[in-house]
Amino acid sequence: MTKEFDAFADDEENYKEVIRSLDNDELYIEEYDVINVKMPQLVSGNVKAEVGEDFYKNVADKINHKFSQAAENQKEMKKDKDLVEDDSKEQHLPEVVIKEIKKSDQSLESIRVLLGEDTRTKKKIYWEYGHPKLENRHILISGKSGVGKTYFMQCLLLELANNNISSLIFDYTDGFKKSKLEPEFKDSLGDRINQFQVQKEGFPVNPFKKNMKEIDEDDFMEESDIDVAERIRSVFSAVYPGMGDQQANAIYRATFNGLKKYGSKMSLQYLKTELENDNSGNAKTVLSKIEPLIDRNPFDIEKEYDWEEHRTKDGIVFVVQLSGFVREVQLIVTEFILWDLWNFNISHGDKSKPFPVILDEAQNLDHSEKSPSAKILTEGRKFGWSGWYATQFMQGQMAKDEIRRLQNAGQKVYFSPPESEINDMASFLSTDTSERKEWANKLSRIGKGQCIVSGPMLKENGELQYGRPAIIDVTSLKERI
Repeated sequence: MTKEFDAFADDEENYKEVIRSLDNDELYIEEYDVINVKMPQLVSGNVKAEVGEDFYKNVADKINHKFSQAAENQKEMKKDKDLVEDDSKEQHLPEVVIKEIKKSDQSLESIRVLLGEDTRTKKKIYWEYGHPKLENRHILISGKSGVGKTYFMQCLLLELANNNISSLIFDYTDGFKKSKLEPEFKDSLGDRINQFQVQKEGFPVNPFKKNMKEIDEDDFMEESDIDVAERIRSVFSAVYPGMGDQQANAIYRATFNGLKKYGSKMSLQYLKTELENDNSGNAKTVLSKIEPLIDRNPFDIEKEYDWEEHRTKDGIVFVVQLSGFVREVQLIVTEFILWDLWNFNISHGDKSKPFPVILDEAQNLDHSEKSPSAKILTEGRKFGWSGWYATQFMQGQMAKDEIRRLQNAGQKVYFSPPESEINDMASFLSTDTSERKEWANKLSRIGKGQCIVSGPMLKENGELQYGRPAIIDVTSLKERI
């Protein structure tokens, strides 16, 4: 665009055009129609970005100046060439007005998220995020620490933000603190990155709230005290693996009794009171485990987070910052916020309005059958969920059924894995014995900033088809801006 402008606005070229027009006894353009000029765009691959407003106005000023200067030169030379010309009427050259045109809303179907470039064919590989035939918008990102997973996620988040899709990040690894984010990511998004410091102010969610549960399609009913007590027990059991059945039942009883006494005012403090009133050894053991959570009191139960307002914002990256808490507290907060968000989405979610939720270090979360994560993976598409699961490893920390659920993600990305997981990763890429060995070899040699992507690809006929996984170089943030 700069080259085109330089050619258009070159003084010498304008002067020559004026001389030729005078020689042909023709007037240089004296009147201009004021037109609406479309906002120029910078294009990199499939990413378009509007030119900044300051630059845009600067271009308009230069164009107006060149047109005015050319018109004055034309007038003076015309007087010298033809003295009989009646110049009594003043000539007015209207300014060329360039008006800013707001970026049009891009349809979901047209959104393609650039992943990177095929190392062999140099072809750009996309996550076909908006394609209506996509099975789901979940993505699994695995690989050992330090291979570029967080950088890769920032690349994808930037792409979505530029398409006016907001995202929600649970950060209990400090990977998305302001000080850790890439400069290009911060500079490009600016104040669209919102950090909610849970340690400073409790997150406005009540873990003991009775939500609506789905009985059948479009058929809902309010949860009972039993439902809430079971949910509380399930979350605590998942976060504290050493908690036995009897200890979990102590949580259940304390929650159930507290709901009967305090109703909607039930809180972690009242849970502590009920456990203290239970004289059993299991209740005392449980209380000793969960007291750090109760003392921290990370929830503001007097308020409710407005998920609807969050969803209507354009291109916001909202980070629930959980730094400062011990890991168990971080996971408890994450699980309860996920439950609150799940219950909001089952009655307000829309598959045409994606709701990306990023879960880093996902191996630490609960993905069992009754967890919010499992519901997101198996039922979330119809409610607009887009679950992003980033994990260093899966074997040894997750059950086989949990790993299978994560593998249901429509898009899978494998960075260099821990050596102990290479063969397992290879089995996810192919069921053929010889091909598995080939992929295992490639996984062991894959470099930093490279990954293997597996997902449906768009063919020339517009159809989505699964093909052979591809090794790609991740496209940098600088190339996406």
